[in-house]
Amino acid sequence: MNWDYSAILISIAAMGAVTLACRATPFILFRSGSMPPVLSYLQRYMPAMIMLALVLNSFKTVDVLHAPWGLVYIVPGLAVAAFHAWKRNALLSIIAGTALHMLLLRLT
Repeated sequence: MNWDYSAILISIAAMGAVTLACRATPFILFRSGSMPPVLSYLQRYMPAMIMLALVLNSFKTVDVLHAPWGLVYIVPGLAVAAFHAWKRNALLSIIAGTALHMLLLRLT
């Protein structure tokens, strides 16, 4: 296979420049420390809105009319929420939910 290393290096450099620009822009625009209220709102609520959209998207194809009535997906989802409310550790919650989901998939 023939590799065009110059194109690969240019692509890596472009991706690095875009990443640097995205990370540096807030520091350049808001040097004084004052942030517009709309950005404060987005900073506070956007992560939760994105997670809600991802969760709803993952449950859109669950078949609740036939056995096992979506329990293979719903039970681990509820377990993740409960485990996170209890331990407040996202990584442990995700691992526990994934393990429960895999177990339920094997048992059904």
